[in-house]
Amino acid sequence: MVISGGGFNKATIGSVKRKFEELIDASSNLNATLYKREGGSLPLVFYREELPEGSANS
Repeated sequence: MVISGGGFNKATIGSVKRKFEELIDASSNLNATLYKREGGSLPLVFYREELPEGSANS
């Protein structure tokens, strides 16, 4: 996981926690399997208002 533009603080930690909770809620009825992805990794997406100073993570 990469947090750019300011590191960790209460806002970014709270945002990451919410994203993982959303992921768990969305996948609660699915059978999930973890595997090693070949190639690059997919970035996490944060809403602009969830980041310090409104910086986009794009």
